Amino acid sequence: MQNETGDFLLDRSKIGYHLPTLKYRVELGQLRFFSKTVGETNPIYFDEEAAQSAGYRSIIAPPTFAFSCVRGAADQLPLVTALDLSDDEIGRSLHGEQRFQFGEPICAGDCISINEKIIDIYEKKKKTGTLQFAVSESQLRNQLNEFVAGMTMVLIIKN
Repeated sequence: MQNETGDFLLDRSKIGYHLPTLKYRVELGQLRFFSKTVGETNPIYFDEEAAQSAGYRSIIAPPTFAFSCVRGAADQLPLVTALDLSDDEIGRSLHGEQRFQFGEPICAGDCISINEKIIDIYEKKKKTGTLQFAVSESQLRNQLNEFVAGMTMVLIIKN
Protein backbone atom coordinates (compact mmCIF):
# COMPACT_ATOMS: atom_id res chain seq x y z
CA MET A 1 0.00 0.00 0.00
CA GLN A 2 1.27 3.51 -0.79
CA ASN A 3 0.32 6.99 0.37
CA GLU A 4 -0.14 10.08 -1.82
CA THR A 5 3.65 10.70 -1.97
CA GLY A 6 4.36 7.13 -3.05
CA ASP A 7 5.73 6.01 0.32
CA PHE A 8 5.08 2.41 1.33
CA LEU A 9 2.49 2.12 4.11
CA LEU A 10 1.81 -0.94 6.19
CA ASP A 11 -1.80 -2.11 6.12
CA ARG A 12 -3.26 -1.14 9.51
CA SER A 13 -6.14 -3.58 8.96
CA LYS A 14 -3.60 -6.30 9.81
CA ILE A 15 -3.66 -5.23 13.49
CA GLY A 16 -5.11 -8.18 15.39
CA TYR A 17 -4.21 -10.65 12.63
CA HIS A 18 -3.15 -14.07 13.97
CA LEU A 19 -0.36 -15.66 11.96
CA PRO A 20 -0.52 -19.40 11.24
CA THR A 21 0.67 -21.53 14.18
CA LEU A 22 4.21 -22.78 13.75
CA LYS A 23 5.68 -25.97 15.24
CA TYR A 24 9.33 -26.38 16.12
CA ARG A 25 11.18 -29.47 17.37
CA VAL A 26 14.09 -28.58 19.70
CA GLU A 27 17.19 -30.65 18.92
CA LEU A 28 19.86 -31.60 21.47
CA GLY A 29 22.83 -30.73 19.24
CA GLN A 30 21.32 -27.39 18.32
CA LEU A 31 20.89 -26.45 22.00
CA ARG A 32 24.48 -27.38 22.77
CA PHE A 33 25.70 -25.24 19.86
CA PHE A 34 23.52 -22.27 20.86
CA SER A 35 24.61 -22.54 24.50
CA LYS A 36 28.27 -22.59 23.52
CA THR A 37 27.76 -19.63 21.18
CA VAL A 38 26.23 -17.46 23.92
CA GLY A 39 28.95 -18.41 26.41
CA GLU A 40 27.09 -20.76 28.74
CA THR A 41 29.30 -22.97 30.90
CA ASN A 42 26.80 -24.58 33.26
CA PRO A 43 26.56 -28.35 32.58
CA ILE A 44 22.72 -28.23 32.52
CA TYR A 45 23.09 -26.66 29.05
CA PHE A 46 25.31 -29.47 27.71
CA ASP A 47 25.04 -32.67 29.77
CA GLU A 48 21.76 -34.60 29.97
CA GLU A 49 22.68 -36.27 33.27
CA ALA A 50 23.48 -32.91 34.87
CA ALA A 51 20.23 -31.44 33.56
CA GLN A 52 18.16 -34.40 34.76
CA SER A 53 19.89 -34.33 38.16
CA ALA A 54 18.83 -30.67 38.37
CA GLY A 55 15.19 -31.70 37.71
CA TYR A 56 14.87 -31.02 33.96
CA ARG A 57 13.64 -33.47 31.28
CA SER A 58 16.80 -32.91 29.24
CA ILE A 59 19.38 -30.18 28.66
CA ILE A 60 17.77 -26.75 28.70
CA ALA A 61 17.94 -23.79 26.36
CA PRO A 62 19.33 -20.39 27.29
CA PRO A 63 16.41 -17.94 27.59
CA THR A 64 16.88 -16.11 24.28
CA PHE A 65 16.76 -19.39 22.36
CA ALA A 66 13.01 -18.77 22.05
CA PHE A 67 13.66 -16.39 19.14
CA SER A 68 15.56 -19.19 17.37
CA CYS A 69 12.41 -21.32 17.56
CA VAL A 70 10.51 -18.76 15.49
CA ARG A 71 13.35 -18.43 12.97
CA GLY A 72 13.85 -22.19 12.78
CA ALA A 73 10.17 -22.92 12.22
CA ALA A 74 9.86 -20.78 9.09
CA ASP A 75 11.93 -19.96 6.01
CA GLN A 76 11.40 -16.26 6.78
CA LEU A 77 9.83 -14.39 9.63
CA PRO A 78 6.12 -15.15 9.23
CA LEU A 79 5.46 -11.50 10.02
CA VAL A 80 7.16 -10.51 6.75
CA THR A 81 4.74 -12.72 4.81
CA ALA A 82 1.69 -11.48 6.75
CA LEU A 83 2.60 -7.87 6.01
CA ASP A 84 3.04 -8.62 2.28
CA LEU A 85 6.49 -7.01 2.17
CA SER A 86 8.23 -6.90 -1.21
CA ASP A 87 11.92 -7.77 -1.58
CA ASP A 88 12.67 -4.03 -1.71
CA GLU A 89 10.75 -3.40 1.51
CA ILE A 90 12.48 -6.34 3.19
CA GLY A 91 15.80 -4.77 2.15
CA ARG A 92 14.79 -1.55 3.92
CA SER A 93 13.64 -3.28 7.10
CA LEU A 94 15.39 -4.08 10.34
CA HIS A 95 14.66 -5.87 13.56
CA GLY A 96 14.23 -2.91 15.89
CA GLU A 97 13.44 -4.39 19.28
CA GLN A 98 12.90 -7.71 21.03
CA ARG A 99 11.43 -8.24 24.50
CA PHE A 100 11.04 -11.56 26.28
CA GLN A 101 8.89 -13.08 29.00
CA PHE A 102 10.13 -16.37 30.37
CA GLY A 103 8.16 -19.36 31.60
CA GLU A 104 9.16 -22.99 31.94
CA PRO A 105 12.56 -23.91 30.48
CA ILE A 106 12.72 -25.10 26.89
CA CYS A 107 14.29 -28.57 26.84
CA ALA A 108 15.87 -30.69 24.13
CA GLY A 109 13.16 -32.84 22.54
CA ASP A 110 10.39 -30.31 23.15
CA CYS A 111 7.91 -29.54 20.38
CA ILE A 112 7.20 -25.83 20.59
CA SER A 113 3.94 -24.33 19.28
CA ILE A 114 4.33 -20.69 18.29
CA ASN A 115 1.31 -18.41 18.07
CA GLU A 116 2.00 -14.88 16.85
CA LYS A 117 -0.27 -11.92 16.20
CA ILE A 118 0.20 -8.37 14.98
CA ILE A 119 -0.65 -6.01 17.83
CA ASP A 120 0.21 -2.60 16.39
CA ILE A 121 1.22 -0.77 13.22
CA TYR A 122 2.26 2.87 13.31
CA GLU A 123 4.56 5.36 11.64
CA LYS A 124 6.93 8.14 12.59
CA LYS A 125 7.83 10.88 10.17
CA LYS A 126 11.43 12.11 10.11
CA LYS A 127 13.22 14.64 7.92
CA THR A 128 14.89 11.72 6.17
CA GLY A 129 11.62 9.88 5.51
CA THR A 130 8.87 7.91 7.17
CA LEU A 131 9.52 4.93 9.41
CA GLN A 132 6.86 2.23 9.55
CA PHE A 133 6.65 0.03 12.66
CA ALA A 134 4.97 -3.36 12.95
CA VAL A 135 4.71 -4.86 16.43
CA SER A 136 3.97 -8.53 17.00
CA GLU A 137 3.55 -10.71 20.07
CA SER A 138 4.33 -14.41 20.18
CA GLN A 139 3.39 -17.04 22.74
CA LEU A 140 5.42 -20.24 22.86
CA ARG A 141 4.17 -23.42 24.54
CA ASN A 142 5.71 -26.86 24.76
CA GLN A 143 4.05 -30.22 24.07
CA LEU A 144 2.77 -30.22 27.69
CA ASN A 145 0.96 -26.93 26.94
CA GLU A 146 3.28 -25.14 29.37
CA PHE A 147 4.09 -21.50 28.64
CA VAL A 148 7.82 -21.35 27.85
CA ALA A 149 8.20 -17.84 26.44
CA GLY A 150 6.47 -14.73 25.24
CA MET A 151 8.09 -12.29 22.86
CA THR A 152 7.30 -8.85 21.56
CA MET A 153 9.10 -7.88 18.35
CA VAL A 154 9.25 -4.59 16.48
CA LEU A 155 10.00 -4.61 12.74
CA ILE A 156 10.93 -1.24 11.20
CA ILE A 157 10.66 -0.38 7.50
CA LYS A 158 12.26 2.84 6.22
CA ASN A 159 10.71 4.73 3.32
